[in-house]
Amino acid sequence: MCLDTSHRNAADPESRHHTVGGDQVALAENRSEFAQRAWMSTWAPRMVVGGFVSLFLVHFAFVWKSSVNIPSDDEWSVFRSPAPFSLSWILSQHNEHRIVTTKFVIWLLYQLTGWNLRAHIILNFIIFGVTVGWLIWVVRQLEPRMRLWVILSFAVFLLSPVLWMNHLIGLQVCFHFWLLSLLISTYFLFGSIQTWRRLAIGVLATIVSLYSLGTGMISGPTVIFLFCVFKVDRAVSAPSRQERAHEIKQLGFVAVAAVSAIVVWFVGFLKPNNSRGLALPFAMSFWRQFLNLVAFGFGIDRISSVLGGICLLIVVVPVVMQVIQKRGKLSTAQWTINVTVIAIVFTLASVAAGRAPFGIEWSKTSRYAEIGMPLIILSAVSWSCLLQRRKIIRVPVLVSLWFFCLISFSNNWSFHTYREVAATKRIGALCAQVYYANGGDGLCPHLWPTSLAAPFDRARQMNLSFYREISARIEFDRDQVINATPSTPSYSGWLDVVNCQRIAGWATSTPRPPTPLNVDLYAEGRMIGTFPAEHFRPEVYQAGAGPLLCGFDFPTPEMLRDGQPHSITVKIAGASFLPTGTTGAVTCSPAK
Repeated sequence: MCLDTSHRNAADPESRHHTVGGDQVALAENRSEFAQRAWMSTWAPRMVVGGFVSLFLVHFAFVWKSSVNIPSDDEWSVFRSPAPFSLSWILSQHNEHRIVTTKFVIWLLYQLTGWNLRAHIILNFIIFGVTVGWLIWVVRQLEPRMRLWVILSFAVFLLSPVLWMNHLIGLQVCFHFWLLSLLISTYFLFGSIQTWRRLAIGVLATIVSLYSLGTGMISGPTVIFLFCVFKVDRAVSAPSRQERAHEIKQLGFVAVAAVSAIVVWFVGFLKPNNSRGLALPFAMSFWRQFLNLVAFGFGIDRISSVLGGICLLIVVVPVVMQVIQKRGKLSTAQWTINVTVIAIVFTLASVAAGRAPFGIEWSKTSRYAEIGMPLIILSAVSWSCLLQRRKIIRVPVLVSLWFFCLISFSNNWSFHTYREVAATKRIGALCAQVYYANGGDGLCPHLWPTSLAAPFDRARQMNLSFYREISARIEFDRDQVINATPSTPSYSGWLDVVNCQRIAGWATSTPRPPTPLNVDLYAEGRMIGTFPAEHFRPEVYQAGAGPLLCGFDFPTPEMLRDGQPHSITVKIAGASFLPTGTTGAVTCSPAK
């Protein structure tokens, strides 16, 4: 519990419930307890619990629907390794991180499903749910005075779609693993029961955080350093030499295990090529980045150092006040909460130091919001612990904090980004289909800005799940062409663009042609060129109107750039069909 009663005595005026006035205090507390129980039986708490569960399920449904079996973002880095899915690959460096836990999940999914990215994304969100559930459970254990529905009312903000990047990219599970292991480590290391088994779990969780994300190299040492302070304080306060020696032995065990893991972490570590150095705390850019990262954890997605400063005060003030109020003699629950808060704040500071050179806009990158969002619940608990003896202001402070978060998250509840990301990935998957069916340069900008020819080839060699799905679609399309009943072609098409820069559209036929059609360009009824309709048109394919390669897109011929009006017409070569669309005169000035 936040309130440590182990040092109370009869001389303490706050503990004399049976002296003058004690009966009145006890009666008031009983009435308050009765009122709380009556409130629990009303509709409001049930609505909070039901709303939290419903929102989680709705969010899960969007993740399920938006998951696409194609790698994206940093997931393509898997194919850069000379031996992907091997032990050396699992332990190898990823940018400035070691994401052993994430790579193990990828390896496991590879063995079971051929690394199905849809399964990875769904598993990712389940692990996130476990992380949020663990945080709620821990808070409930540390501060049982806070009702479950109160905790859930703050936890609901962690379900905001502002975290879309960590939910729709399977590789981002590394953030969930880091946060979960951090919460587990502080709970077991700073518990009131200091058994060897609990400490072993705690230090193991700390090591897992180190090897889950680079942020663990900040939060982990922070936790271990504060654990040393915690154990030294316990050793000094121990009533006997035997108990003091026991505390020191436990401290040595945890410290040696953690330091050894840190040393091993640096073996073979290389500085990333894209590093731009660090912004240190004496630079203004560091503080702008840091304060905006803190604010983003509270749902504030606008650039504002002032709002970031307010959020930082919300987090830090109750921690400092508790230390002053208790004169350093914190309860184990206070130790757990405060150490977790400090570890997260230091982690945000490390992110600010690394990302400030890239620009202030990096402070509002979706993936980083998850680092600071637990501070919402932890701050609520900290304020509750600080004001537990001042019930008159305790409730208004918590209500004010909740409304502050409600306002800051008010524009962060749209799932539109999920639909956009899913649509982009589906177009990228169709681009991969074009590569596997026809070869080419492997440029699929919806998936990655540079060529993916090498990763596509590696996926084919390894027979990955997304390659198998695409191959099945290619065979289906080919069967449609081969098995189509020969008949007089029925043409279709559309002329999208006619201007002085380009002429574009699409053209195909039914049954679908085995190779792309050609189109003839006419000016004033005179043919001036023939162009292939072989460009990538995913929207035509998705609408069922034609194959993936049915578009034409070519620069307006130089002969039309004479300053004179020209009537443009496009026909399918060998046929009289004119694609539907706008045609007309264009007047183009000569090129300079």
